[in-house]
Amino acid sequence: MLKVSFQGALGANSDAAARLHFPDQSIETVPCERFVDAFELVANGSVDRAMIPIENSTAGIVYRPYDLLQEYDLHIVGERYHHVEHCLIGQPGAKMADITAAKSHYQALAQCRQYLGSRNIDMVEAFDTAGAVEEIANDPAKDPTVAAIAPELAAEIYGMQLLQVGINDSAHNYTRFIELAREPHPVPIETPAKTSIVFSFEENKPGNLFWVMGAFASREIDLSKLESRPKPGKPFQYMFYVDLIGNAADQRCINSLNQVREMASDLRVLGTYARGEFQASA
Repeated sequence: MLKVSFQGALGANSDAAARLHFPDQSIETVPCERFVDAFELVANGSVDRAMIPIENSTAGIVYRPYDLLQEYDLHIVGERYHHVEHCLIGQPGAKMADITAAKSHYQALAQCRQYLGSRNIDMVEAFDTAGAVEEIANDPAKDPTVAAIAPELAAEIYGMQLLQVGINDSAHNYTRFIELAREPHPVPIETPAKTSIVFSFEENKPGNLFWVMGAFASREIDLSKLESRPKPGKPFQYMFYVDLIGNAADQRCINSLNQVREMASDLRVLGTYARGEFQASA
């Protein structure tokens, strides 16, 4: 049985994404309170994979996993686009008119900001979406004015009341997850692939990024994403994370990466993996 760690409580979107990502395998999902715990379980061999959110179509990137990708020697071996539908969940018997506060992960709160603001519902940050449902379920006072924002599955798991479905501000709300493993998984050249890399520069110079981007542009390699994060121990210097469309074993990518190594320092290939399928909902 494949063991897959994720950040959050049972019933979270990460849990659902992990189960959908391995439809033909028997898996055991392992909830973790923090992202670092999910990474560590893979690194020490306690689990086989981790399923980690990396960006959301509404709220943007999830910062902490980017930093952990630099800290841990793990490999990205897959990705999944997961349609996220947030629900307002309350105590059994609670009514919409009762709700004055909603708890959830900060990303979920950000994705429902307009909905909550229009109803004067205060946002209360929790460590996870499904964890917020578990928290209000275990509240001795059973306060009917406090709800949680989480997937519908969480209401079923914790025996709570589903007050409203689909409260996210955008119906086109998707989270991109990455699958992590201890070892890389080679991808056949003919398979549509994506490669993720991270690099930095020894010193800031005009045109640094321009010349790096040119190494790929000159070979007609599409760059689908570019993010920067602070470089540990180097104030106001940055690590650059890039997703490129292509296989690191393809000669065009090999040549591009070799050229980048001449300009940048600390270049690391985080993984080559089959591109996830994305289909927008109607």
